[in-house]
Amino acid sequence: MSNYILNVDSQDYNIQLARTGGQGSKGNSVTNATIDANHNLIITVSDSAGNVVETINAGSTTPSLDEVTSINAMNDVTITAIQSGDILQHNGTEFVNHSLTTSRISDVDNTNLADGSLYVYNGTTNKHTATTQLNNSNTTITGGSF
Repeated sequence: MSNYILNVDSQDYNIQLARTGGQGSKGNSVTNATIDANHNLIITVSDSAGNVVETINAGSTTPSLDEVTSINAMNDVTITAIQSGDILQHNGTEFVNHSLTTSRISDVDNTNLADGSLYVYNGTTNKHTATTQLNNSNTTITGGSF
């Protein structure tokens, strides 16, 4: 029987097989590596004829699949006082949760925001501007009762 030394890098899961003892004409090889439902790294070693000679449970992988799919496991995300409807927004350093409002949209000008306002695109400022008046020769209103 051969002794196997298995080195596993927890970040990349690089697998190296070192053999000692009788190796036959071609020796044994790693033929499969999977992560099971319990997040264990399972290595299959087969001989030159394709027969499985050993199955090695290398133990739990880090991070586990649950940790990878959880946003809290990411090192560049900070979630505080999360509310329904929040979005992730990058603040220049990390991603943070944010309640989306027009004041945080770069091409919206809320300076004249008031009751009854609507947004009209201003081609001079390249922004959607809050206004209570439609005073632009490029604006046409068709149909309806006013």
